Amino acid sequence: MTLPLASKADVVIHLDNISVVSTSTDVSANLNLNPLSDGVLGDSIDDFTFTASLNNLTDTVTPLGSNGYVGTATDNPTPLNAGAVVGPGSTFQTGTGTLQSTDPLAGPPGGLQQGPWPTAFFKTANGFAYLGVEFNIDGALHYGWVHLSACTPDFFTDCAGGSDPSSITIDSFAYESAANTPITIPGTATPEPSFLPLLALGAAGIGAFRARRKKAA
Repeated sequence: MTLPLASKADVVIHLDNISVVSTSTDVSANLNLNPLSDGVLGDSIDDFTFTASLNNLTDTVTPLGSNGYVGTATDNPTPLNAGAVVGPGSTFQTGTGTLQSTDPLAGPPGGLQQGPWPTAFFKTANGFAYLGVEFNIDGALHYGWVHLSACTPDFFTDCAGGSDPSSITIDSFAYESAANTPITIPGTATPEPSFLPLLALGAAGIGAFRARRKKAA
């Protein structure tokens, strides 16, 4: 169910759960950032295609028409965090971009995820990041974001509860209703999931070091 909300002036947010899961053949889903439920700004035109491929061990995004995503190269979307600004100063790419992939020859048997989207270790779920986008509404350029996770199975990560598919999960997306106006990604920045185990180990090490010093004193 799509629920458009006006969380702040001129920003339209959709809270939605979209899952793209490939357990054998490739699976794709189209995303319309401004559906008909948005009233005068709404239309029935799809803006991006998200594809999960277990066969190729990849998750990708493809802009439709002249739309684009924030990225440093055609096949390399940039994961954004809270506070990032998407607008005229951003660099956009229009080719199919890889959100996540697994190199089966890297690391231990089963390979390793290569990103660029956040990855995780020890069978935990991959983290979310924001995809910055630009798209057209009636010929006018608008900026927005898509909050998503992307997972391809590797040695450390099962994806989707151990069934080992390739998957993309979108839980929300938003856009600036005023044309040619930047949008700021909301929320509070948090450490990438892949670093959380390292932070936990570091904290444990500091605690043990302090305990030894106290005992020696």
